[in-house]
Amino acid sequence: MKNNILFNLVLSMTKQDEFSSSKSANRGPAIDIDHVLNTAANLFADHGFDGVSTREIAKACGCSLPIIYYHFSNKQTLYNEAFANRIEDAIDIIRGRMSDDMSARDRLKQLVAGFFDLFTQERSLLLLVQRDIAQVASSQGQFLCRRQHIYFMRFIRDLASEVLGHEADAHTVFTINAMLLGYVEFYHLVNEGGEKLPGESDEARIAALQESVLRVLGV
Repeated sequence: MKNNILFNLVLSMTKQDEFSSSKSANRGPAIDIDHVLNTAANLFADHGFDGVSTREIAKACGCSLPIIYYHFSNKQTLYNEAFANRIEDAIDIIRGRMSDDMSARDRLKQLVAGFFDLFTQERSLLLLVQRDIAQVASSQGQFLCRRQHIYFMRFIRDLASEVLGHEADAHTVFTINAMLLGYVEFYHLVNEGGEKLPGESDEARIAALQESVLRVLGV
């Protein structure tokens, strides 16, 4: 039931529903917002939402607790903005690998390659996503950053739809998202366990993952 709700949201979400960039928000007293958001994201990734306090985040940022609360009304808001900032940066990097003269197929392949590079090289990004999913699984509640998850799934849906020439169905979008996340999760598990990774190089692994995604689309 929960998956059906998520699928419907992915397919029905409009442009105005997309989350806005936290970087452009008008802030009060001088503070390096990017530094705060990146520091908070790393701490949340390492310890989880409940495993780090706002006071500890302020200390790690080198600022006072009142300054943190001036810019972020509560810990939940800080978490949401830190997560959104990290996801926005990731999507910007992936989009930067694409160009208008690329075919839809090549843009989708760049999505896969960019996702692989980011999530294998930046462990904190994967940990943030894993912890958010685990939070839902353990509490049967809502994603803490539900909109960011949906935004990324829309990104996948739009590219997959271009490749197919018609709108990709929810099951296809869900499958591709699961393939990407599952692959990088096992990449870290195998690599950190000292086992041999499949393929001779990351380039070969990316190529295999790209072909697997395209096979899901039947192209």
